[in-house]
Amino acid sequence: MTRAASFVVLLAVAACGPDKDLEGGADGSVDGPVLTSGPADGDEGHDALVFGTVALDGDCLLLENEGGRHLVIWPHGTGWQADPPAVVLSGGDIVEIGGSVTGGGGYSTGVADGFPSGFGDAVDDALSACEGLAGEVAVFNPGSTVEAR
Repeated sequence: MTRAASFVVLLAVAACGPDKDLEGGADGSVDGPVLTSGPADGDEGHDALVFGTVALDGDCLLLENEGGRHLVIWPHGTGWQADPPAVVLSGGDIVEIGGSVTGGGGYSTGVADGFPSGFGDAVDDALSACEGLAGEVAVFNPGSTVEAR
């Protein structure tokens, strides 16, 4: 089973099809270990609180919290700083490994082979490369503000 497939569960939760509020288009991108959604289609999104401590396992970026370890899809505009390793939030804040973040979004609940994430091939490939490191994928709402804590 691949991590990319787990996203289908998240994207199909309410409507038995892709959830356009989370999808953000197929223009997701990969910058180092940072995976992002495409640009936001609107202000809507999911109501869950996505939060955790930023962790790096090999080439895979994770959020760790009491719910476990989660691969993460950041909002469009988030990037990677190589030295020292850190996530650069779309507002310019820098969150080094071990720092905490919070924002609106949701979590996937399952994994199944062969399904695309809805964020494009580069994101799907990166999710697949991180298979086995986390039970769920945390997804910040496209266009949402992620805050450093």
